[in-house]
Amino acid sequence: MKSKAITKAQLLEQVADLQQQVKELKSANVAQKQTGEVLRNREEQFRLLYKNTPIPYQSLDSTGNIIEINQAWLNTLGYTRDEVIGHWFGDFLQEDFRELFRERFLRFKKMGVILGVELEIVCKDGAIKTVSYDGQVATDEDGQFNQTHCVFIDITERKQAEKMLRVSEERWLSLTNNTNDVIQILDTEGNILYINKVYPPHELGDVVGKSIFEFIDEAYHQSARESIGRLLEEKTPQDYETKILLSEHDSFYFSITYVPILVDGEVHRIISLGTDITEKKKAEKSLKESEERFRTIFEVANDVMIHLDEDGTVLNVNDKLEDILGYTREEVVGKSFSEVPFIDLDQMTKMVELFADSVRMKGPRLLELELLHKDGRPIFVESSSTTVIDRAGIKGALTILRDVSERKKVEETRAKMKALEELDQLRTALLASVSHEIRTPLTSIKGLASTLIQPDVEWDDETQSDFLKGIVQESDKLNHIVSDLLQMSLIEAGIMRVEKTDTRISAIIKQIDGELRDITQMHSLEINISPNIPRIHADEIRIGEIITNLVSNAASYSDEGSKIFLEATQTDGHIVVIVSDTGIGISPEYQDKVFDRFYRLEDGVSRRRGGSGLGLAICKGIVEEHSGQISVESKLGEGSKFSFSLPIAKQSESDNDNPI
Repeated sequence: MKSKAITKAQLLEQVADLQQQVKELKSANVAQKQTGEVLRNREEQFRLLYKNTPIPYQSLDSTGNIIEINQAWLNTLGYTRDEVIGHWFGDFLQEDFRELFRERFLRFKKMGVILGVELEIVCKDGAIKTVSYDGQVATDEDGQFNQTHCVFIDITERKQAEKMLRVSEERWLSLTNNTNDVIQILDTEGNILYINKVYPPHELGDVVGKSIFEFIDEAYHQSARESIGRLLEEKTPQDYETKILLSEHDSFYFSITYVPILVDGEVHRIISLGTDITEKKKAEKSLKESEERFRTIFEVANDVMIHLDEDGTVLNVNDKLEDILGYTREEVVGKSFSEVPFIDLDQMTKMVELFADSVRMKGPRLLELELLHKDGRPIFVESSSTTVIDRAGIKGALTILRDVSERKKVEETRAKMKALEELDQLRTALLASVSHEIRTPLTSIKGLASTLIQPDVEWDDETQSDFLKGIVQESDKLNHIVSDLLQMSLIEAGIMRVEKTDTRISAIIKQIDGELRDITQMHSLEINISPNIPRIHADEIRIGEIITNLVSNAASYSDEGSKIFLEATQTDGHIVVIVSDTGIGISPEYQDKVFDRFYRLEDGVSRRRGGSGLGLAICKGIVEEHSGQISVESKLGEGSKFSFSLPIAKQSESDNDNPI
């Protein structure tokens, strides 16, 4: 029968009760024989109690030496009984706690009880545990100190968690106190529980405990409520802009992000991150007013016009400069073109070349540039420049900047649409390729299985074995296709697991030698590993897959009896592995496609090899994951040579490899 788990308090209570009963029996006026028998029974109960309890127990004499411990104490700290009994307890404490123990032990003996005393105790293996002690003092029949009864629990993990929590809190406070953003913690009703800073004339005490709606302009109340409502429903961050009222005549605009704090899957609190966008709003308002003001003036000239003299000094600009780039005429006129603030260094070189070419060529030239708005955002423009000529000759240049930001957005949208179309084409290719390759072995499996289970035919053992072998072979093909698809999906997602170790290319080839021989049993495989090849840092299984795939391709597209060569050599800090054959070769126009997903070289080979069309794409992904490169050289009708490179492992240049 299993004993029920007891707490420290229950254990100490039982120990004290048994101790008291022992004392009472010793002093009772009963028959000596009866007293001795009962006393022995009680002492045996006491011994079994502390011995079998799962809570570590210890007893100290008046000098602090250990006179008794239980097995749980030994198991927790790793000592044997002989290493503990008779030793001063302080010897087992971390050095900083020994003097503390001396002081507290004296107090313990006087007070008779301790609760939750934390000490750091050293295990036999050197590890330090933080433990919490509860204990009572046992006295003799005269009330004098006899021994202690103490138990402890290991609180090391709790203390570490508390430390991590303190560090986390310190980081949080450091973040909130040093950020320019306003950070609040709200309850689900929008009441402010915490805020890192406030704007005058408010003070922290005036804000905490109040609703955010007391500070938000009434016109923005609905959007704030809707944002909180969506957050509570969707449990996802929500963004909106609002206007904060500081006084009757003073306000700020903020971009707010609400982030949910979830407890047991429900929103418990809301973190509000507020960025002051007042200046941005003012700039947007100013820009809008500027656009409205100048649109009527420049109904035709909607482009920025910059007039430069022959030295590149800005003579004049129109008001569209401010409309498009945010700079006024006064901020630009009189400056050298190389000093204007809306062109960064990378674009300046193009602009100088544009100006110089215009002066030399005496004609317009079109150039697309990325300029900087005064608020820092990029503005895409189409720039053309032409020379300004009078009777005396070239007087400078007129540069026109046309804002094509919207066009760029359209182009980006088209690019995204094209990417989606390519994805759709890829999906179509996947369905077309994989559906056929899966259907073929499935059809074979179904046909073989159906034939095998015909009720009116009894097949002999050899025929049944042939059918089953056929099913296994077709199942292997299916498994290979599915494995290719899984590997390609891992590569595309960037989560392919690669376990790299220092190894030799010869060791990898030895591991797959049997498989390579099976693949090339109808061909002649020659392996040549150059001597003194250093180690590589690579995933042996993945590199083996590449070599196996390349050799398999060589066998598939080569005539029976032809030679296949597998070589490895060292070149410029890399190990280069080469697989070559004398097969049908690849036309130049197809060589760039062989590493594409779902591409298979089938022309002229009567579909010699099935599969997913992902083999070489997977090889490329694995090689690139190893910081290497893979390539192909081929001549139609003469054969192909596939090679991939892998970096040499660090400090391995002089570590020789043994050839196979």
